[in-house]
Amino acid sequence: MLEEALAPDILDLPMVKFVLNVLTGLHRPESAELVIKNLERLIPAAEAVSRFLSIFVTENDEVKKYISENIFKYLSTTPFVPDYYSIWLLEPFSKDSRWNHLRELRAIARDNRNRLVRRQAILALGNIGDRSALLDIKSSVDDAKDWEWRAIIYACRSLPQDEREAFWRSMSPGGYWNLTNILAKVTCEYAKMHC
Repeated sequence: MLEEALAPDILDLPMVKFVLNVLTGLHRPESAELVIKNLERLIPAAEAVSRFLSIFVTENDEVKKYISENIFKYLSTTPFVPDYYSIWLLEPFSKDSRWNHLRELRAIARDNRNRLVRRQAILALGNIGDRSALLDIKSSVDDAKDWEWRAIIYACRSLPQDEREAFWRSMSPGGYWNLTNILAKVTCEYAKMHC
């Protein structure tokens, strides 16, 4: 069914989304190759692609390696990848550390021009918990804004206890809770709850 939906020149988007959702529920690894080979055509179905690919984190290392290497190859070699598609393709990595790919995620967190794409990579680095990578992103907190800043605060929950607590103290505004500091305070408190 997925092959049929992908066959016409104009993608049958409702059918593609439906089939990907069914395949996600059925956990069908044999369909991963077809999805990976059609990443370019599946841009309009970004969310369904992300959900489908995320189920393979529990698969054997060979399947995970094939999927993740091809995602990063697509992201790094395709001339134009819409930012929203990059965000969705990085979503599985931001949810589970078993995907790993530390080197590629560090490069995205450091070099990508879009702060929301960097945010996804930062969240993934927080899950992996590599101290060196976390120190790199922590050093960029002063230049970060909004969602990226909050992602850095949250990712640093994986630093050693003394480092993360000192960092959070320096980031959390003191005083009473008010409209100007509520997001910063909530972000720090939420990160503390997930150590």
